[in-house]
Amino acid sequence: MAIKSLLLPLTLLAGFGLSQPLCAAAESVTTSVGVQSTMSVSEIAEYVDAVDRRLQKGRYDVIEDKERKWMITQIADLRAVLQSANVAAPPSADLRMMASNFETGMIKIEEGGIVCRQERKTGTRMSTQRCFTRKRLQEDTQRSQDQLREMRRPQKLPTVQ
Repeated sequence: MAIKSLLLPLTLLAGFGLSQPLCAAAESVTTSVGVQSTMSVSEIAEYVDAVDRRLQKGRYDVIEDKERKWMITQIADLRAVLQSANVAAPPSADLRMMASNFETGMIKIEEGGIVCRQERKTGTRMSTQRCFTRKRLQEDTQRSQDQLREMRRPQKLPTVQ
């Protein structure tokens, strides 16, 4: 009788083919993600100026020459389009696309790119897509690991009286 009671849970576990821990959330990762710019013409101009200032101050001296040349070309192209853009009107489709590509490229250079994951909470079938920069994902992972290390663990089990 005891053998049968042990075989049933083992059979169920083997039958479900659990490849993940029961408490982990299922996820899949996507790395080819782009930003859709929602900035106005003046905000795009301010963003381009801010990136150019950082470039001039030497913040991007550690990046590859290919990336630096891309930045310089993108800044020049955006400024040329911004000169003819109407500040009072919403940005044109071309300007919005250029700004989106520039933002995506800058996130890749500054923070390692964007990673989106389909996450499913334990016990549910519904999944949600969550996107983070690689830098933020690494910081969150490190913070979680540090919190687990710092948790106080009981030295011995309490006795029941």
